[in-house]
This record gives sequence, structure tokens and C-alpha cells, in this order.
Amino acid sequence: MSTLAGVPSIYVRCWTVKCKTEGCNYYLFLDIIGPRNRALHAVIPRCKPFKIACPECRVEHQYGQADLEEHNLENPSGYCKAFRDAIG
Repeated sequence: MSTLAGVPSIYVRCWTVKCKTEGCNYYLFLDIIGPRNRALHAVIPRCKPFKIACPECRVEHQYGQADLEEHNLENPSGYCKAFRDAIG
């Protein structure tokens, strides 16, 4: 297990969306699903459309249920309030 500034590197399964800005391709973290397990896939939650800005290109786009993707991320923290509000 590697470390980053003394913090153990822990990968967990997360909900993400890919930035819609042409050429950006940044994945925006939304929320933690649970422990990493390639054999299991989470049920995509129903959600209303929500808007968030990309931290990379700073452009805001609208996202919805069809945009959600599962990805393993290293040491994620927090959550996206707009996404949590959209899933109720």
C-alpha cells in the first residue's frame, strides 16, 4: 500500500461524471459508493438533473442519471452537495 504525505493509499468505488467541456476529460467526484470491488457494480441511483462546475476547466454543466459512472478513486473525501440533493 503506497502513501501520500503519510496517508495510506486507499482506493474506493465512487460515483463520478466526466466533464462535458470539449477536451477537458476530467472526472468530477460526486460521492463514495463503497469499498473497491471489481466484481460488483452499484445500482445507478435515480437523480434529477444537477449542475456542477469542473475544478479543472471551471465550466459549469448540467448532468443527469445517464452521465453517472463508477470509478475507483484514491483517498476521496467529502461529497458533492448538488448530487446528493439530486438523488434526494
